[in-house]
Amino acid sequence: MVKIVPLLKVVILLALLFTADAPAADNPPSTILFYGNSMVERLLEHGELEAHLQLASGKEGTRVRSLAWTGDEVGWRLRPEGYVEHLKSLLARWKADVVVLGYGMNESFAGAAGLADFRTQYEGFLREIARLHPGAKLVLLSPLAVEGDAARNADVAE
Repeated sequence: MVKIVPLLKVVILLALLFTADAPAADNPPSTILFYGNSMVERLLEHGELEAHLQLASGKEGTRVRSLAWTGDEVGWRLRPEGYVEHLKSLLARWKADVVVLGYGMNESFAGAAGLADFRTQYEGFLREIARLHPGAKLVLLSPLAVEGDAARNADVAE
């Protein structure tokens, strides 16, 4: 049950995006494009989220695509040589109606000192996403907060 709770939150959020539009019969199939790191990869790993999104959209043929890559950060994305051209061809084919961004976990390890850089890089990335996907709805996911008593999380706080 613990695994399903975050998944359902994402599904509900994305379902709200679909219901804000005109009736499904009046709309062509949507493309939902995910960017992020391993948090996003794990959401899409077994197809459960994609199935929920298909049902929530009410449209036949909703496409779910992922550009998530383990280890990605907003300002740092390691890729093999030649990937930029490959990415351009993917983005030309994958015109997104909804863009889901899941960053912040890796960046959080820089602590409060890294917050200003993260904000600057994220704002720049959001501008780039708006340029690449004009008119797309954005969904911003955040990592889970570390909760519990101070003794349990002392090593995380450092």
